[in-house]
Order: sequence, then C-alpha cells, then structure tokens
Amino acid sequence: MPRIQQIVSACSLVLWLVATGFGASQPAPAMDGNSLVRVSAIAEYQAIRAGESVSIAVRFQIEDGWHTYWKNPGDTGAEMRIVYDGPEWASLGEIHWPAPKRYVSPGDLLDFVHEGTVILLTDLTVDAEAWEAAGKPETLAFDLNCEWFVCKEICLLGEGSVSLELPVTTETAYKNRDALQAFSEARRAIPRPWEDVPEQMYRAKFESGVLTLSVPSATRMTYFPAPSKELALPVDALTEAEAKGDTLRIRYRDEASTVDFLEGVLVFERGQPGAGNHSTHAIEVRVPLRDDASDPPRE
Repeated sequence: MPRIQQIVSACSLVLWLVATGFGASQPAPAMDGNSLVRVSAIAEYQAIRAGESVSIAVRFQIEDGWHTYWKNPGDTGAEMRIVYDGPEWASLGEIHWPAPKRYVSPGDLLDFVHEGTVILLTDLTVDAEAWEAAGKPETLAFDLNCEWFVCKEICLLGEGSVSLELPVTTETAYKNRDALQAFSEARRAIPRPWEDVPEQMYRAKFESGVLTLSVPSATRMTYFPAPSKELALPVDALTEAEAKGDTLRIRYRDEASTVDFLEGVLVFERGQPGAGNHSTHAIEVRVPLRDDASDPPRE
C-alpha cells in the first residue's frame, strides 16, 4: 500500500475510534484538516515575461498547537504538496523549504515539522516557444492545488486551492509591492544553498558508514536528512543528529553505499541563547560519497 494511503487509513481509524467512543472518554469536537491550515499565494512580480520565471510564495498558516510536515516528514506523516493546474506552456519548478523543527512523539518517533506560519517558494516559468504556439495569451490564469497532513494528537488530511492570474509580457516586469514582506520572510528562513556555502563554514566526512559534520565555534548542531528514495538515511537521527558542541557523528544505513551524495540541512548555533553574540544559521549540506561524484566548486 502506498505510504500516503497507509497514513490516511491510520488517521481514519483513529478518527473512527474517537467518534465511536473507543479510546476517548468524551466525544471529540468536530475537526477539519482544511480549516486547520489556511493557504494563500502571491507572485513576486506584477507580470511574467515570456521565456522567464517569476517566484511564487505559498503561505501556510497552521493552527496553534498543530503541525504539518517537511519534505522529509520523518517517521510519520507526509510532506506538504503543491501541484500546478494551468496552461501547459507554464510550469512550476523545485520547491524551496525553510528548515523544519524536530518533533518527538510517544514511542520515540522523530518527525520533521513546521508550526505556525511557513512559506514555501517556487518558480513559475513560461516556455516562450510553447506560449507563442498557443497564440501568445496575454494572461496566465492557474491554480495551485495543495495537500497536507496536519497533526496534534491525531492527524487530519487537508487540502486547499489558490487561484492566481498574471499578465504575460515581453516587456519589463516590475515587483509586486504587496509581496515584499512575504518574500523577505521566506528567504530569511530558507537554508543557504549548498553551492553558495563557503568551504570554511563546515567540514564533512563520510567514512565507515558514519557522516561526521563539524562547524568551528558551534555551540549546538542539528541535522535534517533530505528524503531519499534509496532509504539512504541515518540509523538513529533521534539521538545522533542533534547535539551541543561543534561536531555530529551520524551512522547511516547500508543503503548509503548506493548513492553518490548524502544531502540534508544543517542548522547550527553560535553563542548562547539570550546572549548578544547568539546566532542561528541554516545551510544545505551535500557530501560526495565517491571520488567520481563531482559538483561545481563551492565559494
């Protein structure tokens, strides 16, 4: 059974038990995964140039006390999804996520979650040739269909759709003033891309199945492994992927031998919370596991 169907079945069972009185002494109030998360979206520019891209900020406002899931949900849950529904001459690119938080539930289940307000960024691109073949439409109207699991003691499936409309132009496109705050918030929260991280910022080594990450002068480090189709994931992220100090040593599953890179997000602190010298940084980590696995050089 696919993972998302398994989760839906498990959540449905929990809700049935609550609704019928089993496992709960009081009837549960009506809850709706759609209303617990409110979704909206805005484009960074007032128009989109044919053959170019415009960034889209998708904001999820999560009810207090509840959480949704990062692109690697961890032991339970499922990532939030954004699906483009519009003309074929336009498309969405990769989604850029802010760093998540660790959430440990009974049974030592470790999830990677988002709480409060989270903004995901993605690029919308107009294919110039396809646009011209379609008769050069003056407007791009499209929907962003979103799905999520929102959890507290129980998990609920939710969905929502946002409709946007952008003029398509061959002239200069100007920034949308109403979008400045959303994009400023989002870009501050998104980890620094691995290719822009200076080599001296951190050190990484993979040897005998152990990933060692070190950051000079770090006082706390937390590592969030990226999702892996090959299941090249830590053996015990609960106890090994977060620690005080400047070094993490994380054992990986045997499946790590099948991939070229280990990827994830490293969040580290310097100084002490509440002190004037305290700072928090989030960077992408991409560690080659083979001599022939190469990438463009970092700064």
